[in-house]
Amino acid sequence: AADDHTATIELDLDPSKPFDRVVLAEPIELGQRVRKFRLSVRAAQGVPWQPIAEGTTIGHKRIVRVPSTTAHLLRLEVMDARTQPLISAISVHGATGVR
Repeated sequence: AADDHTATIELDLDPSKPFDRVVLAEPIELGQRVRKFRLSVRAAQGVPWQPIAEGTTIGHKRIVRVPSTTAHLLRLEVMDARTQPLISAISVHGATGVR
């Protein structure tokens, strides 16, 4: 809906590769929209989601430091936005580069 100010995106990850940073980006030419977000991981199917970070704005590029983590799934929840949230990039990084 046009008045929806939340969103959820889930990414499949390689659980053998740990990461400690998540990079998020909004298409800033359309304005900064996100006001509040949460990152969570799931180790395996049927296992509860575990929050690993929360934040406010994302903007052009936001690097979120997280504890060293391995998981099958990463979830970005936009919990509040000024208008419909838009995400242009999500990537996870560890000591040896992009995952």
